[in-house]
Amino acid sequence: MGDKVGQCVGMIVRELDYESRDELFLVEYRLAEPVGLALPSGHINDGETPLSAGERILFNETGLKMTAYQQLFHGFIKSESDCHEAHEWWIYRVDAIGRIVLRDPQKHKFIGYESIAVMKEYKELGEVDPTWFHHILPALKII
Repeated sequence: MGDKVGQCVGMIVRELDYESRDELFLVEYRLAEPVGLALPSGHINDGETPLSAGERILFNETGLKMTAYQQLFHGFIKSESDCHEAHEWWIYRVDAIGRIVLRDPQKHKFIGYESIAVMKEYKELGEVDPTWFHHILPALKII
């Protein structure tokens, strides 16, 4: 097992589907551990703040640029992967501009906006990142 505590940042980007009036969330389907549906997130590099890491990750993974943010969560979550025993997480609600681009097809199967109903279907299939779907999204009362 790696270091005891890692540092991660995640971004919640939302938009409204004007036809259905459903709230949609920017998600990505990861092909590497943890495999499955997740929201844009990753490790914070040495010398980065959580916010600067979030900006980097959002752009590198989706092509979107952060325009506004609000911190929603900061805390420790026991890791279900083997890189660290736990992670210190910062979660931001983010407004972003740009066009979504699948920048690394070897890392992600797809990136796009999905409804909570679709996200729950992936959860029922067990095709989700457990940190997001067992800890963060329930804590924020999203799922």
